[in-house]
Amino acid sequence: MVDNALANFPAVMEPVISAIPMGRPGRADEVGRAIAWLSSDDAAFISGHSLAIDGAQLAM
Repeated sequence: MVDNALANFPAVMEPVISAIPMGRPGRADEVGRAIAWLSSDDAAFISGHSLAIDGAQLAM
């Protein structure tokens, strides 16, 4: 969806991307890896936490 928007609506996407401190949209695999980790035994002691996968937008 993001790739389609970038290709077909660059003027609309430019301000969205410029608001992301890392300078690019996130990729589905980046979100997927975080979900996989949270679903694994490595994250077994984690509960009740919100994990922001937002390219550092909350850090601003």
